[in-house]
Amino acid sequence: LDKKINFDKIDYTKLRYLDLTVSTLNRYKEYTYKDFIYSFIMESSADCGYALVYEICDSVEDFSKMMNDKAKEIGMKNSNFNNPVGLDHENHYSTMSDMLVLMKKALEDEFLKEVMSTFEYKISDDTIIHHTIYGYMNHFDLELPYLKGGKTGYNDVPGYALMSYANKNDSTYI
Repeated sequence: LDKKINFDKIDYTKLRYLDLTVSTLNRYKEYTYKDFIYSFIMESSADCGYALVYEICDSVEDFSKMMNDKAKEIGMKNSNFNNPVGLDHENHYSTMSDMLVLMKKALEDEFLKEVMSTFEYKISDDTIIHHTIYGYMNHFDLELPYLKGGKTGYNDVPGYALMSYANKNDSTYI
C-alpha cells in the first residue's frame, strides 16, 4: 500500500470526453497505492482507478478478466465486467444480488471496510478528500444516522447508484 505510483498512463482527454470523475489529487505528483485506493472509492475517481489498473496489468481487458474471475470465485453469478470504473456497456452488467455478494465480501476485508467508512481522508501530501456519499445525502436531502459507508456511482443510463451499509442495534444492513 505504500508503493508510489503516478498518473503517467492516464489519458485525461478521454476521461473528460467520457465525462468521468477525476480525483482532486495533483496529476503531476506521485502518491501511494493507499492514496489512490482512497480516492478511487471515496471520490469515484476514474483516473485513480485506471492508474491502479495499469500498475497491475498491461490492459483494461486483462484487468477485466481478473475482475470476472474474482467475481465468479466469490459467487457472483450474474455479472460481467469490461472496465474498472462502471462505464455503461452491453458487456458490463451486474444484479442487485451480485452486488450484495460483492459488498459482503468487501466488508470482510478490514482495509476496504475502513476505506468505505471514511468520510474525510488526508492524502499523503495533506490534500483532504471527501466521500461522495456526502454529495448524495445533500442532493437527495437524506439524513442517514446509521450509515457507516459504501460506494457511490453515476452513469447517464442507469443514473445514480449507491451501495452502502449501516449498523443499528448490533446488526449490519446492506
